Amino acid sequence: MSFTPSVRAAGHAINVLADTPPELLSTFRECPDKRGIGAFARGAIKNGTEILIEEAIIRDVQEWVSKEALFKVLSKDKQDAILALQSQCTCKASPCLETPLMKVWSVNAYEAVTGPMLYCLASRFNHDCFPNIARGFSKEDYIIFRAARDIEDGEELTINYILSPISSEARRALLLDKFGFVCECWGCKSNRAYTVSDLVDSILLPGVETKSLAIGKYTREEIATRAEVKAWSEEVKTEMQTIQVRLYNHLKRLVDAGDHSVSDRNGRAAIVEQSIRFIDRYLKGNNKFGFDDAFFYNYRARITQSMIDLTELNFIRILVDLEELRGKGIAT
Repeated sequence: MSFTPSVRAAGHAINVLADTPPELLSTFRECPDKRGIGAFARGAIKNGTEILIEEAIIRDVQEWVSKEALFKVLSKDKQDAILALQSQCTCKASPCLETPLMKVWSVNAYEAVTGPMLYCLASRFNHDCFPNIARGFSKEDYIIFRAARDIEDGEELTINYILSPISSEARRALLLDKFGFVCECWGCKSNRAYTVSDLVDSILLPGVETKSLAIGKYTREEIATRAEVKAWSEEVKTEMQTIQVRLYNHLKRLVDAGDHSVSDRNGRAAIVEQSIRFIDRYLKGNNKFGFDDAFFYNYRARITQSMIDLTELNFIRILVDLEELRGKGIAT
């Protein structure tokens, strides 16, 4: 999504967009009201016209390490196009624990039918609670933008980021929290609620049939490289699951044995730290895509807290199970 970048970032973004396909019905330039880069109609556009059909540049992955791997195998031009998008730290930590890709992903990924996807050109369209574009996804998970009404030449092309039938106050709060800006569209200024009827006008049903070719389709080489990343990601996922199971089993053995080292949170965190070291060694030993030290530091910091939280839940679950067995006279 695009909103209020610095002047330097805006200039870089325009340079990156210089190779935008000429057949597009939109052009990208700085907004006159200083909201950053926006998309504008290149000629008059009739209601129902397809404005954009785009293949996701990163797709079909949930784990962060897999997203980072897919980013690493992209060409330099495509990496630059991604990093030129608006970015925002959402981890709330100081210093920030997010990689450049994480910061971009948090405010630009679209929730497609099969999961979150990142689209370069689609991320350049600004928000309006009552937009002139309806958006949706094809069965191939291409993102599709269609004119929701007749659009004039030079008019800014906008989409709705949140697609929720809620009040203007709730919309503004949600947009500020997730995207970091206060919406100044006419609907928010007039306190107009976003209704189900408005939602129908702003969204296309899943599996939309497309009439034109998609922009950004993968080359044969990119398809082969993505297959390599997918195979590697499956190996990593399996190893991560194995480490998690080992952590759970180790914790359970200690609890069953009455080991006091796990009676407090610090002791349990120490066990998690051991597992984190296993993960760290595994990833560094299987660093097929050239991750740097900054990535490993950020990844380690992010998964540590989530693993501690999961271990705390598992600890409670183990205690509950143990009490049930004691109640049945099975355990002592």
